[in-house]
Amino acid sequence: MPREIERWRSIDGFEGLYEVSSFGQVRNARTKKILKPYENEKGYLKVGLYKNGKDHKKRVNRLVARAFIENPYELPDVDHLNGNNQDNRASNLQWTDHRTNNRLKKIRIDITNYIPVLMSLFGNPEMKAEWESLKDVEKLELILKATKR
Repeated sequence: MPREIERWRSIDGFEGLYEVSSFGQVRNARTKKILKPYENEKGYLKVGLYKNGKDHKKRVNRLVARAFIENPYELPDVDHLNGNNQDNRASNLQWTDHRTNNRLKKIRIDITNYIPVLMSLFGNPEMKAEWESLKDVEKLELILKATKR
């Protein structure tokens, strides 16, 4: 499997000041120093971007998505495909609507509760809950409901 290459792009509204990478890092465009993100109350990583003496707090996932992921339908939410709010790689993010984003979060919580059942069914102690698409999640959800009886 080919290794991903980290790409950097200017942050809209902060051109020449800050850049964001496809790996989810933010840096000062002039010094190339990586900014240290902090965790907000919901578990998302944020950074402070300064412009004209004013501090602008921005969620890293949204900076990455705006820079690297097309959004032709102007969807409002950014979903973390693996459910980890701190994994802000472009390859782990997708644009979605509020309803789907909330549904995916609920399904991921439900799947976490089913992992011991899946492990015993398939005999795989290293099993991880990963999926490629919402359709895969829906199929898994049907299987899990059938085994919960």
